[in-house]
Amino acid sequence: MSYEKINNPNHYDGNGLKAIDVIEAYGLNFSLGSAVKYILRAGKKPGENTLEDLRKALWYTQRQIQMQAHTSITTTPSLSLVEVQKAFPLSTHLNNALVAILLNQLSNTEYHLQAELERITSV
Repeated sequence: MSYEKINNPNHYDGNGLKAIDVIEAYGLNFSLGSAVKYILRAGKKPGENTLEDLRKALWYTQRQIQMQAHTSITTTPSLSLVEVQKAFPLSTHLNNALVAILLNQLSNTEYHLQAELERITSV
């Protein structure tokens, strides 16, 4: 029996909830969502140990604290799409998926991710 790494991996399971359920329910950003993920999976993921997971959770928590200390809450992104695209050169489909996420056009994101997966697997 192989270990499921993509769809519903056991190391994110709780008692009737998954880590993602908690993250989504509280509307957590990346740093806090990552911290919660590592806390909830600590010691459960094959090949990972509890100490390492908790160090990762601490790192993300500290990053969030630093971000809150140095930034004000705003609805305007602190980076433009052009800055992000320059920093992360991606294939056309992955770039389009990223832009769609940042513009909250998630159906477009799904389309471009599926297209990129098909492109990669057909090579």
